[in-house]
Amino acid sequence: MTRVDAAVVAATAGLVAALAAYSARNLHVSTDITHFLPEGEDRSLAELSRQLTRSALARTTILSVEAPTRAAAIAGARALGEALRGNPEIASLRGHPAEDIAERAFALLFPHRYQLLYDRPEQDWPARLTDRGIASGAERLKAQLASPAGFLLGRIATQDPLLAFPSLMRRLDAMNAGGLEVVDGQFVTRSGCCAILFLETVHSAFDGGAQGPLLAAIAAAFDRVDRANGGNLHLEASGLNLFTVDAQRIVRRDLDRISGISTAALLLLLFVLFRSPRIVLLAFVPLVAGLVAAVAASTAVFGEIHALTLAFGSTLIGVCIDYPLHFLNHHSLLPSSTGPRGTRRRIAWALVLGALTTLAGFAALGWTSFPGMRELAVFATTGICAALATTWWVLPALSARVPPRSPVGRSFARGASRIVARWKRGGLLPWLLPAAAVATVVVGLPRVRWSDDPELLTRLDDKLQAEDAHVRSQVSRMDAGRLVLATGPDAATALAADDRVAAALTAARSSGLLDDFSSLHALLFSPQLQRRNDSVLRADPSAPERVVSGLATAGFRPLAFEPFLDDFAHPPPQPLTLAAVSQSPLGDLVRPFVADLGGQTGILTFVRGVHSPDALRRLVDAIPGAHYFDQQEFIGRTYARVRERTLEAVTAGLLAMFVLVFLKYRSARRTLAAGLPAVLAAATTLAILGLLGVTANLLHVVALLFVVSAGEDYAVFLIESSVDPAWLEASAVSVALCCFAAVLGFGLLGLSEMPALRAVGLTTGVGVLLSLALAPTALLIARPGPESRGA
Repeated sequence: MTRVDAAVVAATAGLVAALAAYSARNLHVSTDITHFLPEGEDRSLAELSRQLTRSALARTTILSVEAPTRAAAIAGARALGEALRGNPEIASLRGHPAEDIAERAFALLFPHRYQLLYDRPEQDWPARLTDRGIASGAERLKAQLASPAGFLLGRIATQDPLLAFPSLMRRLDAMNAGGLEVVDGQFVTRSGCCAILFLETVHSAFDGGAQGPLLAAIAAAFDRVDRANGGNLHLEASGLNLFTVDAQRIVRRDLDRISGISTAALLLLLFVLFRSPRIVLLAFVPLVAGLVAAVAASTAVFGEIHALTLAFGSTLIGVCIDYPLHFLNHHSLLPSSTGPRGTRRRIAWALVLGALTTLAGFAALGWTSFPGMRELAVFATTGICAALATTWWVLPALSARVPPRSPVGRSFARGASRIVARWKRGGLLPWLLPAAAVATVVVGLPRVRWSDDPELLTRLDDKLQAEDAHVRSQVSRMDAGRLVLATGPDAATALAADDRVAAALTAARSSGLLDDFSSLHALLFSPQLQRRNDSVLRADPSAPERVVSGLATAGFRPLAFEPFLDDFAHPPPQPLTLAAVSQSPLGDLVRPFVADLGGQTGILTFVRGVHSPDALRRLVDAIPGAHYFDQQEFIGRTYARVRERTLEAVTAGLLAMFVLVFLKYRSARRTLAAGLPAVLAAATTLAILGLLGVTANLLHVVALLFVVSAGEDYAVFLIESSVDPAWLEASAVSVALCCFAAVLGFGLLGLSEMPALRAVGLTTGVGVLLSLALAPTALLIARPGPESRGA
């Protein structure tokens, strides 16, 4: 190794180490699906989706402790809660309603009790203030004062004989407790013997690194509590984090298993061919450099990397291993008399042209309106450039001038040479495979079914789903990700829309469109509705005296209600505002229902048991400022747009590839020869998926970009080397070696249980094998000419 070579290797190693250190310090992986939403489209809904994934609702895990008796369940739940307190991942743990909710609510809500009483004040107040309504109310007050809670009611009855505040508190209690009962200060289910704990986590439910240890801690704590109670307890749980951890477990297990098999098989293949551990290790140097550079560049440009970018990008720049394999194989089978640099010069055009066309395909992703696609473009193009540069500068410096000879590699080369020679002779036989591919495309492509359901990208455990549904049914929680959104430029306008939403949903519940809903309207009306309550109540100046008279008729002392009359002698308070409630001790109760949508205020109403989504959507969308929002459906639409734009970007990339090849060859025939086999391989892969009944999705599309890039590289190398039989022999081996490496590296992901990994593996494996099989078609189409460069 010369001094210059040593300096290049040292500088590259230092740069890669520095980039790796930078990435280790600054890398942040995002899972925000709205990162793949087009800019300028549905931004408020995208922001809402983002907030939902980070909300306290999404970070809540419900624990249900079942026992033979309610008392045993309550004792078990309390013991489990005590065992979990102090866990750093638990932000809050609640097994009962807020103990002082009445006290906290009194100072804030009592002055506004009449303003917050009726949804339809023009109908409800006049009915309440008729002689019959007043008499009925007096009897109700008498009965409640005689009840066990009468002592507490007596403290406010003289100022609130209309029982407005107790009515408001009942709505608040229902809002706070959901569909549960409270026994001995503990949430319990209405049926069965189950005690409930609500656990809110610090980190996102999609953060598997934080949720895995927490779920393990919960399981260990419950085991201890169960043993202490004679083994009679049963724990069930509901939460997004359970599915996150389960998916992560499957992915890690599959990747460990498959990557172990593929790495061992690839190392064995390379060692058998090259018979040199040094050459085998050199093959991975550019790939490592490419991955490190890609991560560092994406982190520097975007500040974070989306998990999909890491998954897709790492697969896509897997094409980078082709560059060192081409160089090392040519240097082994056909070493230049001038050493490794001579080998590099011989394959330079093919190497650079293959890289440029691949870059063109990935760079096209950067022109889409999706931030995620632009991030993917930066990741892939940076990785490809770094891998090519490492192959160009570092591998010749590290390679021996005279490489070791491999009998197996030579035998493989002779076999490849005979196949290629047969293909070049032409005739009918070589055209049979392309004809079969075209026939497959014609038959299979129309049968391709697309799905943009994000749930199809993961495998949801049936047992977990059943357990989750059972626990949610026990506590009557709302459907995850389904809600009605009321928006406005300010809180008052949004609350006015929410008033109309609450009225519409009440009617929808009565008609059977949905089972239930949970709304901020149970606590807070819009300022307009509060003023309407005040206006109607005070429209009849005689109403307060008539109420007191009716109470006297029922046997109450009239003078006791002077505080009630005194309230009407003064102007009503200003309407209660959302800001005041949010900043009060009731803020935690209100916060899940409010969203800041970037210049717009959003009020959320959560729904459960929607039986007719289309009918409910029509009902809600007829309300100005209101939208029915299904997060899963929204994400599905987002995936559909990403898939469509990705297909457009792939098409644009293909055109760019053809342009680059044409600029090199100045021949339409050779341009077609370089690109047609790759396009046909990708189309045939998609057609085969259709014939097999595989539902295609976004990941299949992105994996096809890898197939096209690989297929185009294979064709270019064969065309470039077609003027020299020895060179063509070495190129045929290189192309086959690159294909086998891709199948081993990525195609084996098709064995994964996770649909996302299986989609990438199946598409890549079938696609690159077809690319290899169809690559010699380029020799049938192309005609060797003076524009091809020799050694």
